[in-house]
Amino acid sequence: MHFRPEEISASDVKFELFKVADVDEYAELTLTPSFKDIPIDLSNPDSSVWASAVAEAESCISANGIKANQSAVSDENGTAVFGDLPAGLYLLRGESFIVNHDVYKPQAYLIMLPNRADDGSWEYDVTSVPKFEKSDELIDLKVTKKWKGGKIDDRPEEITVVLYCDDAEYESVSLNAENDWQYTWPALNAKNNWTISEVSVEGYTTTIENDGYDYIITNKSNTGGLPQTGIIWWHIPAIAAAGIVLCAAGLLLMKKQGKAA
Repeated sequence: MHFRPEEISASDVKFELFKVADVDEYAELTLTPSFKDIPIDLSNPDSSVWASAVAEAESCISANGIKANQSAVSDENGTAVFGDLPAGLYLLRGESFIVNHDVYKPQAYLIMLPNRADDGSWEYDVTSVPKFEKSDELIDLKVTKKWKGGKIDDRPEEITVVLYCDDAEYESVSLNAENDWQYTWPALNAKNNWTISEVSVEGYTTTIENDGYDYIITNKSNTGGLPQTGIIWWHIPAIAAAGIVLCAAGLLLMKKQGKAA
């Protein structure tokens, strides 16, 4: 099997083969036990029957968790090799391949092994090239708000985040306690340039960091004062004042001792 969509070498793409039907010496097809219940008549198939068989077989695989008879991964040339296969009708399907934010999805199809050549002879070494569907890569973009410093009661009840698509405003959302200060935009086209900003929050400095399409907005309080950690701080000034008094008393005592000497 060679998979080179638009002459791109699709390497490390997984392909699977499922045996859908057995074939006898008269080329009669009989559905295998795993696929015996699909509503397909293979006694005299035409193009519409083959198309329906692909859809029904894939549905059966998903519904029943059917394991592939063989799987293979394409090499740097987009080639995947399957060997030692008994004669029969097989479904070949592959995973999507992404390059430059283009998604290439191999179309599932049926292939007979051995295959009938144009001259009527049987081919036991078959080379197949799957067709493919092309689409744009879609991504989910997530934003999360974090607060740093300041009093909780002084924080706004919500903030506004703006999403930009290629520097044009796309959509704005509100983050608050109800949505756990986070939001996800689903199924965005990865070919566009997506950025976010926050409507400024008075009294806070904003920083925005991202790891891929996960964004974290941190608002740090601009107010000074002791940190709000839950520790009682009222006694600190008293201790400091007492220390100053003790130091002064010590100096006075040393001065008196010096005069006595």
